[in-house]
Amino acid sequence: MKIVFSKIFFVSISLLFSSHVFAASWNDQQTIYPNNNGPWGDWFTYTCPTGKYVNSFVMTVESNQGRGDDTAANRLALRCTYPGTSSSVVLNAFPNDSNYAPWGSWGSWRLCDAGGEAYLGLQIKVEPNQKSGDDTALNASRFLCAHTSSGGLYEDNPFAYWQDMSNPGPWGSWSNYVGFTNKSSGYRLCGVRVRIEKRQGRGDDTAGNSIAGIFCGI
Repeated sequence: MKIVFSKIFFVSISLLFSSHVFAASWNDQQTIYPNNNGPWGDWFTYTCPTGKYVNSFVMTVESNQGRGDDTAANRLALRCTYPGTSSSVVLNAFPNDSNYAPWGSWGSWRLCDAGGEAYLGLQIKVEPNQKSGDDTALNASRFLCAHTSSGGLYEDNPFAYWQDMSNPGPWGSWSNYVGFTNKSSGYRLCGVRVRIEKRQGRGDDTAGNSIAGIFCGI
């Protein structure tokens, strides 16, 4: 009887440890897409260095061009950090090519948490196809921050709050929420997939079209 108990005990502990290690692995990744992706452009994938998570973002946005061709949101840049630290590296989430999303001005960086927490998820604001009108597609994004102390409410969670852009485009509607709603989920944003339309020459430019979240175990 002692031998059987010992085997069960060690097997149970082994399984528990293995599942915990798997859930905590940065390589355990999920990519989640919003429900209103703009329809134009190519997809590009950008991830933080191994073990780092996104805790800050900024975008370029072209202002209203009046009778000209509007593009609204163009480029996204992120900062990646190790949990519990304040040092970070910049991740440019756009092609190094002036034919992709070259318009607009950078807004102000939005920092999730100086204590080293990261984002749980995001939403994007997208204008639908205007048919014969001027299309802009992606206009804005916002990120849900997991906080180390009570900083605001999101679905009755006092440890998460929204961070909005300083320079959002004016058109479109918000997507569904993409990501996780609770710090205990075991995942944080560690990268993005972005959809960007190449410069159209004399055609209608839209530039940024979508942002999908890549989430890694923490």
